[in-house]
Amino acid sequence: MKKILKGIATACMSVAVCISFAACGGKGADGNFNDPDGSKYSIITKLDLKVDFEGDKASATVKNTFTLFPAEAKVQVYLYYSETEADTYVGMTEVATGSTEDLDQGKSLTASWDTKGRGGYFLGRMRYRIDNREWEEKCTDLYVREYTKPVLEPIADDGSLPVFEDVEPALPYMSYKNIYDYEHIYEAAHFSYETTENDTSYESFENEELKKFTNSLGKEFYIFNAASEGCHIGANSFFYDIYRGKESYILNKDMLIYVPKLGFENPPELELITGLGLWNIDFDLMFINIDGVHLSGKLKLQFGVCDKPFNTANDKFINLYIGDFCIGTCYYKSVAAIEATYAFYYNLFAEGLRII
Repeated sequence: MKKILKGIATACMSVAVCISFAACGGKGADGNFNDPDGSKYSIITKLDLKVDFEGDKASATVKNTFTLFPAEAKVQVYLYYSETEADTYVGMTEVATGSTEDLDQGKSLTASWDTKGRGGYFLGRMRYRIDNREWEEKCTDLYVREYTKPVLEPIADDGSLPVFEDVEPALPYMSYKNIYDYEHIYEAAHFSYETTENDTSYESFENEELKKFTNSLGKEFYIFNAASEGCHIGANSFFYDIYRGKESYILNKDMLIYVPKLGFENPPELELITGLGLWNIDFDLMFINIDGVHLSGKLKLQFGVCDKPFNTANDKFINLYIGDFCIGTCYYKSVAAIEATYAFYYNLFAEGLRII
């Protein structure tokens, strides 16, 4: 009997010595693999760390998968993100965190972040303290994920001005008809001189009248509306056209906007304050149909200068990209006293673009 009891005790001790604490990491799209070094952190607690994705949500999760004897496991978990590859979490942005004073066996602690469709590099990190031992930490490898949908999100304004590249407009300036191989199939104007109970906004006009026509074509387009609080619709009228080409369609929207903080390069003249309203930026927007196109990636703006005679009314342009696909070209003219920054234009479109 003594030999049997002694054997049981020896087996229990062997089990306790062999229990390890492992962290899971991963490298690749939405994947993970076990930490190959199998490092031992505690003989009584096993914590697993991983990064995973569900829809637009990215999460770093620590799970207490085994505790041999009662122990207090203080745990902190962090999720990091970077648009570009980084060697460690130090060069990344902390986007979510979580903590607990005691992570019981079978329980999990998660730090989650809404990626809003953005791709890039993700990393999970945990700090933990078992009972009264020293704090330790463990990180996963990098997880790589592609963009899953368009990311239209404002950016911080550092005062940088647009950089004008030696590029061509992606879409032609369609306000001059019969120059290009496109057929003019739709024309409409919306006037809104007074706001009354019976008056419809230009957003309502687009949602009802314009959308009826685009639906009849079976085509989808992006369209722009100035949503920024610091930007006012200076015009009392909006002009719309749709052109049909051999392989694509173009939706044109002309509008004037007024940004008070930018002022005027010269005192406003009569043509600025007539029935069109007060304005200091003129936009002629050309959008290509996007039906059947899987758009994913971050909004990118490419600035250029018009060098064609028929573009003199609007002397600059912006090619609007989502990922690698150009959704449209905005021809514009500014009569503002202060040159708008890159971030101003970026945020204007990030907040105002939508699909019709």
